[in-house]
Amino acid sequence: MYGYLGSAWVTMFVYLAMTVICYLLGQKYYPIPYPVFSDGLYIVATTVLVYVVNLYEFTNLILGATVHTGVILVWLGVVYLIEGKSLRLNSK
Repeated sequence: MYGYLGSAWVTMFVYLAMTVICYLLGQKYYPIPYPVFSDGLYIVATTVLVYVVNLYEFTNLILGATVHTGVILVWLGVVYLIEGKSLRLNSK
């Protein structure tokens, strides 16, 4: 009835449930202080960014690829500016 799109949504929800269950069991038996809140913010921000970028349709393939590549590079730059200091400290 729902086809491929329905199976994709169900797969996403099942993987999300498995991730949450594994995280909760892992924190119960082997607690590791993961930065869940900040990681969740990155996931939400990336999802919103992808949604907003995909609202625009480009008739020119090269222009579309250039804009999408630029958005990815800017987003990576923003993440590096936010996380760069901790990345440099952890590499030493």
